[in-house]
Amino acid sequence: MKEFYVSKKVRTKCGQTTTEGLLKWKYIEGVKGIRYREHPTRKHGAIPDRYFTICFQHKKERKEEGFGWLSEGNTLKKAILRLAELRDAAEHPDGTPKPTRLSEAREAEEARREREALEKARQEKENLTFGQYFTGIYFPTVKDKKKGPKESSHFRLWIDPAIGAIPLKDLRPLHLERLRKTLIEAKKAPRTIQYVFSTVRVVWNHATKNRVIQGDSPTKGVTKPKIDNRRIRTLDLEEAGEFLTYLKGKNLSVYRMATLSFFMGLRAGEIFNLRWKNLDRTKGLLWCMDSKSGKSRPVYMPDQAKAIFFEMDPKEPEALIFPGPGGKVLREIPMPFRTAVKKLGFNEGITDRRERFCFHSLRHSAASLFVESGVDLYTVKEILGHGSISLTERYSHIADTALKDAARKMPVLPIGNQTAQGKIVMLKKKTRPNK
Repeated sequence: MKEFYVSKKVRTKCGQTTTEGLLKWKYIEGVKGIRYREHPTRKHGAIPDRYFTICFQHKKERKEEGFGWLSEGNTLKKAILRLAELRDAAEHPDGTPKPTRLSEAREAEEARREREALEKARQEKENLTFGQYFTGIYFPTVKDKKKGPKESSHFRLWIDPAIGAIPLKDLRPLHLERLRKTLIEAKKAPRTIQYVFSTVRVVWNHATKNRVIQGDSPTKGVTKPKIDNRRIRTLDLEEAGEFLTYLKGKNLSVYRMATLSFFMGLRAGEIFNLRWKNLDRTKGLLWCMDSKSGKSRPVYMPDQAKAIFFEMDPKEPEALIFPGPGGKVLREIPMPFRTAVKKLGFNEGITDRRERFCFHSLRHSAASLFVESGVDLYTVKEILGHGSISLTERYSHIADTALKDAARKMPVLPIGNQTAQGKIVMLKKKTRPNK
């Protein structure tokens, strides 16, 4: 093994220059083109750490490049192999381009790793399952929102067992038909089936928006049960007076929320999110921010609604008007409301949920009173914050006096022994002439 020193000039304290030995290079017997130096203190295992360099000829030019430290995995064996590759590339320049320098080899290696990483990411994206997308990407963005807990339940109970392991790109209406069959066999309500399919559709649309998948949702190819889930229960003035009076004596906060819904048609969520900055006492209106339709709207207050806020002490602009426990936004109607409904017997003997009285019935009652008072449907739409006029048209029968008048103009027709007025008459029996 041959040794030699590499020296360089260094400046002394007196400003003079001198030559000082710095590195001791060593050649390995029987191995041409590779040399190394040992670190003065650092060791790799039992021997001092070594730094290898590679030397070779290319186009009659001598080249030498650092290969790396032994402690970083750059062994003598690897150096010999890399030297052979560089020599081969230098001696055979034709054909497939090969790196002739270590820097080129490193760049080629980095490019190869980048290609492999991109290909791996592409394959992972293509094979991403519905379950992986829901739990890893979609749900973390919605878990704190209103629908988060419900969607989590749908996924855990029904969606994941049925289609969770299927890649998004392979999901077809056939798979969702099986999901629908499972729900029907479990005797789930039609509305529940609709909710579950809605969750699948929303997740798919989220993936489409993020360019993870393309195409229409496979739910479009599945027939969902059609149901009429619209609530039809409303309160007349006498019932409303009785109900609000009872509430006022039991829970003032719930009474105020119910009053706003009955007189202004506000949704429960809109009332829960009201802040003092949304109240304009001067103009007598409330601003409903980010309502269900996605738009903010002003709603003018009738006198009984205004009186509510004059009874209350204003707080900071950002403070909730009707805060829940811990000052947070309420998630559901407080228990005193349901207690009042039960005490007054509003739902006694009623099994059809559309006819049962709930907080939303106050909003329907407000819409009915607006229409009965002669307010046109477009104005009612704006007051209620409906996204389209079709939602408001359900109340059109209330104001359609033309249809009522038409029914009254139908002639009275005796049927059997009873007239339309309910009087019993004796009809003479006619005899047929003999032919």
